[in-house]
Amino acid sequence: MKIAITGANGYLGRLITAHLTTQGHDIVAGVRDPKKENKKNIIFKEFNLNFNQEQCANFIKDCDAIIHLAYQKKQKEINARAVNLEGTINLFNAAKNLKYKIHFSTMSAHNEAISDYGISKLEIEKELADKLEGIHILKCGLVLSNTGGLYGELKKIINKAPIIPAIAGGNQPIHTLYYQDLNLCIDKILSGEVEKGNYLCGEKESIKMKELYLKIAESLNKKIILLT
Repeated sequence: MKIAITGANGYLGRLITAHLTTQGHDIVAGVRDPKKENKKNIIFKEFNLNFNQEQCANFIKDCDAIIHLAYQKKQKEINARAVNLEGTINLFNAAKNLKYKIHFSTMSAHNEAISDYGISKLEIEKELADKLEGIHILKCGLVLSNTGGLYGELKKIINKAPIIPAIAGGNQPIHTLYYQDLNLCIDKILSGEVEKGNYLCGEKESIKMKELYLKIAESLNKKIILLT
């Protein structure tokens, strides 16, 4: 299968691209600057969320599936929420005839969301539900792997600092998701085993943020003090 992946050189993009390549799929990796990329068996093409529908159609040309991971972070002088929303709609409008369409969201996207990330992702989910059909939306928890991502940043902080501030007492519930389980979810979607729809992806039982800090410290053989 030929699969296009946006945000392919991001944390999740690298993990998913590596996995799908080992499964024998042909990967079209969407990145900002293809000239900087050089990996065998992967086709690198330019993609950004400012693409119009015609440019998106060119990016996914001859593909069977699209996995959308690209996300514009909040920056000064950029209306990131508008860029993410319009870019995602343009992409999936262009991809409406593809067999498989996967959009990555987050468990923090809900009606009581307070983070800009969660609010932005929820807006996108609502637009996709209202305007487009036939999409798998994966609302992921905190994806765990040996390198990179938010989990990797937490490990770096805890490894360096003996005192860690726990915002709001560190009682926020976190649902974790091991990256290999995420890859399994994608495999099942691409094999046609999962109906199209909106799915929560993470462990059934949550862990409090402060407990996660302590478990990371334990894995690093570090002693930390939590400021709650």
